[in-house]
Amino acid sequence: MKKQNFLISLAVILLLAGCQKEKNLAVKELNPEKDAKLIAGILQSSEDGIPFPEGTKVLVQESGYTKLILPPGYHFIMTELSTGELVDPGDDEEAGVTCACTKGSGCTPVKFRKKYYCVMDDGCSSCDKSTTSATGAKVSISGIYHEEEGISILVKNAASGLKKELTSTIDQTLGNASRPLFKAPLIKEGLLQLYNFIYDNNIPSFIAANEKTIPEGYGYIAVNIYGNIAAVPVPEHMIEQNYYRVDEDGKPSCKCNDANPVGCEKDSYFGAVFCEAKGCKSCSLLD
Repeated sequence: MKKQNFLISLAVILLLAGCQKEKNLAVKELNPEKDAKLIAGILQSSEDGIPFPEGTKVLVQESGYTKLILPPGYHFIMTELSTGELVDPGDDEEAGVTCACTKGSGCTPVKFRKKYYCVMDDGCSSCDKSTTSATGAKVSISGIYHEEEGISILVKNAASGLKKELTSTIDQTLGNASRPLFKAPLIKEGLLQLYNFIYDNNIPSFIAANEKTIPEGYGYIAVNIYGNIAAVPVPEHMIEQNYYRVDEDGKPSCKCNDANPVGCEKDSYFGAVFCEAKGCKSCSLLD
């Protein structure tokens, strides 16, 4: 019995010791005036930050390994590098991040424009970032989504009444849709619900077939897909002045917002058009 009690006590001590090695980290928010040099470096680099919504917890270990834990209802859009598959729901609310200086020393995590970056200190000339899922698998993070957000039409000015339930504004979005987002099972279900509402349960065949061009009499409007911006085709007569129209001659266009704007390609899923970043950190349908 004494031996058993000793083993239990030892296990508790080791557990507490392990917990003490992990602490909360307050990540510095870059100031446009005081940190202009660091911001310029981020904008000029190929480094794509990790989405960092309000309420995200940051836990850092003595080794420098950092855990980002999203607020309830939020999920990272994470793709396993080895398989190309989306990380299973339940393991996508947490991401591990390591900022490593490969030449010199000093590689610091910071926040800028709602994203988490690894930036070089004065003593570092090369800084690498690696990301892992809760299971330890190496992943690529392309964004986040909010499971309670649903899919709604984006409007320039907040609506009222029933329309308020079916619309949202830009400040309610988290980023721009990308191909990995559409691998999540709830996305197609949400699009089906939206299309059934717009088309009175008679979805046009060109949407079901994901055709690249739409017939005359239709146009594209911006929508909020679980916090991510994309566009869907609707009949011309339904496009209101308060909606964001995102096409020209029936074709939406993509814009790279980087300092060196290049590498932004248009793609679609079940009729929904989005901008896929190909070497572009910020690729969007809307200015």
